Parts: sequence; C-alpha cells; structure tokens
Amino acid sequence: MGVPDPPAAHQKLYELVGRLLTDEYAPASLKRGSVGFDPERELSRLREGFESTSLDKRARQRLLYEVFRSPRDIHTGVSFGNVRAVWLGVHLMKTADGQYRVAWRDPLRTPGVTLGLGEVVEAIDGVPIAEAVSAVMKGTLYKSTPSFEQAFAEWFLVMRGEDVWLTIPAAGSEVRLRLAKSGNKAAREVRLTWLDADATPPSERCPFWGKTRASYLPDLGAVMWRAGDDAPYPAAVFAAHRSTWGYVRFHSYALSGPDRARALDHWKRAVAAFKKHQVRGVVLDQLGNGGGNFLFAYTLFSRLTDQPLHVPVQHYLTQGGGQVVGFGDAAFFGAQRTELGKIGTDADAEAFLVKYPLFSGVDFMPRTLATAQTLGRYFASLGELARSGSPGLTEPRASVESEITPNPDGVRYTGPLVMLIDGLNISAAEYSAAALGDAGRARLIGVGTAGAGGDQREYSTARVCDKSPPNPFQPCLSPEASAELAALDVRTVSHTVTVGRRVDQTGKPTGYIENHGVPPHSEHRITAVDLTHKFRDFRAVIFEELMALERR
Repeated sequence: MGVPDPPAAHQKLYELVGRLLTDEYAPASLKRGSVGFDPERELSRLREGFESTSLDKRARQRLLYEVFRSPRDIHTGVSFGNVRAVWLGVHLMKTADGQYRVAWRDPLRTPGVTLGLGEVVEAIDGVPIAEAVSAVMKGTLYKSTPSFEQAFAEWFLVMRGEDVWLTIPAAGSEVRLRLAKSGNKAAREVRLTWLDADATPPSERCPFWGKTRASYLPDLGAVMWRAGDDAPYPAAVFAAHRSTWGYVRFHSYALSGPDRARALDHWKRAVAAFKKHQVRGVVLDQLGNGGGNFLFAYTLFSRLTDQPLHVPVQHYLTQGGGQVVGFGDAAFFGAQRTELGKIGTDADAEAFLVKYPLFSGVDFMPRTLATAQTLGRYFASLGELARSGSPGLTEPRASVESEITPNPDGVRYTGPLVMLIDGLNISAAEYSAAALGDAGRARLIGVGTAGAGGDQREYSTARVCDKSPPNPFQPCLSPEASAELAALDVRTVSHTVTVGRRVDQTGKPTGYIENHGVPPHSEHRITAVDLTHKFRDFRAVIFEELMALERR
C-alpha cells in the first residue's frame, strides 16, 4: 500500500527530516551496511504515523524521536522542551565481575536509606537487574558501541526524562531494589522514591553521569600542589611510589569562550607546576568527557608534545552546485578567503578576528596573521572540494588543523602520559584519545569510547532564517519548519555532516570512529574493590602503566 501524500500541515517537517537524513547525512552509506539504516523506510514510517488520527502529540514526538535515533548515531537526534524528569538518588553499575552494584548515592536526597557502596543489586521492582538494564537500552534507543550503550543504560535506569522515554514514573512513586546476601548481611529489599528532577535535583552531580567536573577517582597520593578552585580543569601534583606525578581532569571540551581562555591560562600553570615538581608521569583523566570542540582539545594538548602529532581526518559530503554539506558553497568559501586575504599583519588580524563571526568557535587560537592564513587555507580547501568531482563523500582530509603542533612558548610536558577513557567519551573526546593514542604519545586505559565519529550541525527552533547572510556553521530553519517543530515542543534537531577516520603515525587513514570508538591499550573495568576501597584496582593499573612507560 502506497504512502499517501502528506498534508500541507506537515509538509515542511517532512521536507526537513528527509533532507537531513538523506541528502545531507554524511554516514548514510556506511549506516546502510553496518546497521541497516534505510532513510526512505523511516520517512515513510514518519508520514504514516503523522497521517494516523490515533496518534496524539506525545506519540508523534516519540515517532520523530525514533526516526532520528534510527541511524544509531549519537550526533543525530531531536531534543524537546517542556519535559519532565525523575531520578532515584543512586547510581548502579555493572562491575568487572558481571554483578550490578551500588556505585553512588546522594545522601541528602536519600535520607534513611541503607545502601552501601559495592552492594549487589539483584532486581528492581521484581525484574532481574540485567533485564531491566536491557529494557532501558531498547526503550531509549541510544545505540553505538557496547561500552556506550552500557553506560547510558545505567544512567537512564536511574534518571528518566520524557526526552528519551515515552512514559516515565510519577514523582513520589516507589521503587523496590532487591539486594543480594553479602557476608553477614542477609538478602533484603530497599525502597527508593522517584524524585522530581526540577523540584529535588541532585545535591551534587553523580560522577558517573558524564561531564562531571569532579572525577570519581580519589587523590592519587599526597597532594604536593593543587590548582585553585577557579581553574576550569582541576589539576594537581601527587606524591606516591616515592615520586611525584601530575594529574589533570579534562571533564569536557565544551567550555564557553571566557572559560576556554581561563582554561588555557590555568593549564599553562599546571604544566609549569609539573615541571617544577619534576613529575615522572602525567594522568589525563578524560572519564565521562562528552566532547565539545576538538580543535580546542588539540590546543590543550599542544603542551604535551615536542613533535607534531597527526590527528583524525574527515570525509566531507559534497553536493551538486558546489555545496559542501554543513560548511557552505563555493561562493561562501571564496568570500571568506577574500576577507581573510586582506589581513597582512598581526595587528590587522587582531582587529579583524575579534569581529569575525566564524571565528567565535575557534577563538582560542591566537589572533595573528598565521591564524588568518590557516583559516584562509582551510576555506581554500573547502572551495576545492566544492568545485570537484561528483557528489558524495570526499577522500579523507584534514579539518582546520592537520596536526597538534608543540606550543611555541616552550611550556610543555613531554614525559610519560596515560589517558583514562570510557564509554561516555563522545566526539571530541574520542578524537583526542585517537590523536594521542594512535600517535603513541599516550597509553589509553579504561574501556572503549562511544563511537561518535563526525562533525554535527544543529538546527534550533529559535534560530529562524532571515534576510542576513546564512551562517552554515549555525544553520537556520524556515519559519514554517520552525513552527511545525515548535508545535511538537522540539527545541533542536541535529545530524552528522562528516565522517571521521583515525590515522596511523604517518598520517595514513585507518579505521572509522563512528560506531567503533577508540579502544584502550590497557582495559580496566571498574571492580567491586574499586567501589569499596577508593578505586584501588584502577589506581594500581594507572601506576603500572606509568612506570612501564618510564622503563621504555
């Protein structure tokens, strides 16, 4: 039976979804083969659902959500406003022995609840815990790598919002946890209450939920130096194993402009402190880092090398008419080159770049002639792509930067490095792990990353196209499409416009990041001992790796 023509009421919505998931979706061909993604089938499903008079607004929201989740792409999705959320005040985690254990509890939100760290949870509301977590994976549709799916399912088991669930429990309703017998403790049942996330939010952010400034790792030894509380990235020097060791917590690369500037300044001070205290190795704690600006991350890492390091490359998607999806067309690229080409001195660059709209995303780069020339070369490269060949994915090539180059001021740490990674490392955090790990600059410890391997573009219902020149890096919606999405309480829709590839030490492209992630060199899954004894097992692996690097 054929799909009926869509009514005018939803025409702009269908056109937008169709364009984003077919014409302008970079990994489409990869997804067809790897996960069976069929955009035509999904668009037909969307039309049929919206044609049905039996679907209410909530069901239509869910259908749109399912369509955007169908490519199993972390960067491609839809977010809603006016949503409720509830949470349980605890976090449960699958440990290395396959058991689900209590990993964190908010004592201010769970008064009188007797739950000890490391206790084994056998069931939730009578459902075996492994089955309950599996149901979360199926219900929320967040799919990519196994470690990502596990971490997100654990998160959404205890934090449920209408943005990812069709229905959520009522605030104030009870949950029963069945705890296993342990030592002298008999098997027992504990009751928790679903808390309204707005009225009763966490008193502190759970360190296992991602992008948490404070790590779940405790101090690695006696504190010899610690960055001030105002430092965007916590850093320290610890004394342990008869030596000193550096540490920095990179919880996110999505800092605001002012915070980026402060972070770069404090990071320089931290590297100077590492040198002053003659640390034998440095720990880069990237656990839970949900990404951000990978160029900013590379700028941070310019203080961690004395040799240029190759970074992942991108396949861009080109269309007829000289268009590079998500970046603009040949005319746009030419206009940018013309403006940047007028800059002849550092003073010219300082005056121009501070007002240059497209520079806002890379404002951490110095406002110098060299930066203007770098941007000019990048737009020249995009212009070359726009004018070349048939539409489709291009051969892989660099983004704005092809290498992490050593910071020119000489304040650098070049000794042993380990980077801690996990399934909540997304996008820019994965590019960072690949850049340092594949270049041989750092040993990666933990579990594989999430598998979000491309650049994304986000459309906001608040950003409506007007008569001003469009900014392809912040695309706008037509008034009609914005109105149709807003009627469904949609805030944003997003999709992936490039496909990222890791590279070897010569810069040759290797594996895709999308749905594969970056694996560790040394795997460590959190153990029961970690939860009950201040992450003793994890700390042991960290120091083993640091000392092994020193012996090489």
